[in-house]
Amino acid sequence: MGNNLRRGAVGVAAAALALTGLSALSPSLASAEPEVPSGPYNYVGHSVDGSSNVTGTWVFTPCGPTCTAANGEDGGKPTNWQFQLNDGRWTFVGTDSIPCPGSFPGTPDVGAALSRSINASFDAATLAGQWQGVQTTACGPFAAGDPIPAWNFELNR
Repeated sequence: MGNNLRRGAVGVAAAALALTGLSALSPSLASAEPEVPSGPYNYVGHSVDGSSNVTGTWVFTPCGPTCTAANGEDGGKPTNWQFQLNDGRWTFVGTDSIPCPGSFPGTPDVGAALSRSINASFDAATLAGQWQGVQTTACGPFAAGDPIPAWNFELNR
């Protein structure tokens, strides 16, 4: 009977060690979720072709453990995007509206609302990202359906 108890105790100890080892290797238990952006961040953006640069401030308000809303402006254009965490990237896919810039004098739509469909994301660790879109309304010489060239950006506290 003593041998049976010893074997049972050894078996239980071996099972406990095996489970401990498995849980230590499990990515879901070993990795923590990235920090949800909160508060003001400096925005530095530049067109992919390098022809334009803009700066601004985005203020993030968390809306859950994998959700944060960015409100602010970059280059004088308002930003109101709600990002979701997806595979280590904060992503926004949706629409927004900005005023048609006054840099197109003589066109009847200057100052009217410019709607655009946007796809934006940034890396949760480096805070570097890119956004691009399509105009859904006309603005100056640009027609509805025209692509908006991609912009790279960095965020920092």
